[in-house]
Amino acid sequence: MTIHKNFGVHTLRKSILIVVLTLLFANVVSSKEIDSCQTISSPGEYMLNTSITNSSLFSCINITSSDVIFDGAGFAIDGTATSGTKGVYVYNSTNVLRNVTVKNLKVTDWYYGIYYLKTQNGTLSWNTASSNIYGILLSQSSYNNLTRNTASLNSPGIMLYQSSYNSLTNNTAISNAYGIDLSSSNFNIITGNNASSNSDNGIILFAFGFTGNYNIIYNNYFNNTNNSRILSLPNTWNTTKKPGINIIGGTYLGGNFWAKPDGTGFSQTCADSDGDGICDSPYVLYGNNIDYLPLANKQGKK
Repeated sequence: MTIHKNFGVHTLRKSILIVVLTLLFANVVSSKEIDSCQTISSPGEYMLNTSITNSSLFSCINITSSDVIFDGAGFAIDGTATSGTKGVYVYNSTNVLRNVTVKNLKVTDWYYGIYYLKTQNGTLSWNTASSNIYGILLSQSSYNNLTRNTASLNSPGIMLYQSSYNSLTNNTAISNAYGIDLSSSNFNIITGNNASSNSDNGIILFAFGFTGNYNIIYNNYFNNTNNSRILSLPNTWNTTKKPGINIIGGTYLGGNFWAKPDGTGFSQTCADSDGDGICDSPYVLYGNNIDYLPLANKQGKK
C-alpha cells in the first residue's frame, strides 16, 4: 500500500516537472529572432540577435501590430544619419497600436531613433539613443511608460509632442541640445530623471493653443547652464513634502534639484535653515511655474 502511494506521488511530481519544462521551453521558443531590418506585423515577442550597422533604409524596424515585445538584447540598430529616417517606428495608419514594448536596444545615427506615433499603453525601457536628431519621440501617444532610457548627443533627447498621460521615470538625458522636450503635451508625470549637460535647456515646455500644461514634474536632477525654458500655462513642479529618498539621496521628497555646472544653481546656493534638504524659498521658473519645494544641497538632517 505504501509503495503504491509513493509511486503515485513520484508520478505526480514527474508529470508536474514535465508540464513546467514544457511551458518554459514554449516561452523560450516563442521569441522570434531578428537579424535584419523588417516589419513586425503580428503580435508576439521578437529579439534582435545581432547589431545592424549603417542601414541605408528609410526605416529599419517597423512595428505595425499591437501586443508586440521587441527586445534589442543589448544590440544596436545603426543608420546613416539621413533626414527623416527611423530606427524603430511604431505606427499603423489604420488603427491605434497598444501594448508595444521596445527594450534593451541601442539606436544611433537616425533622424528618429525610436518613434512612437499614435500608440497607447506601451513601454520603452533600458534603451540607449545617441547621435540621432530625435533620440526618443512620442507623438500623439498616451498612457505609455518610459523608464531607465538613456539619451545623449541628440537634438531633443526625449520628446513628447501632443502626447498626454505618459510617465517618464528614471531616464537620463545628457549632452543633448534639449534634455526633455514637452511640446503641446498635457498631464504627463516626469519624475526621477537626470537631465544634465544639455547645451540649450535641461527641460523645455511649449504650449500651442491651450495644450502643453498641467504636467507633474518633481524629484528630477537638472544640471545645465539653462535648466528650463517654459512657454506654457502652469505645470506642477513638486509633490507634497513627505519622507522618502530623493534624487540626490536626501530624506524628503518635494521638488526638483536645480544645479548649474558653475555651482550657482538655485539648489546649490539656497538657504536651508532647518537642514531638511528643502530650500527655504520657492524657485520661480516662469510665471506661475513655481517649484515650491526645491531640493537643497544639504540633505537629511531632520
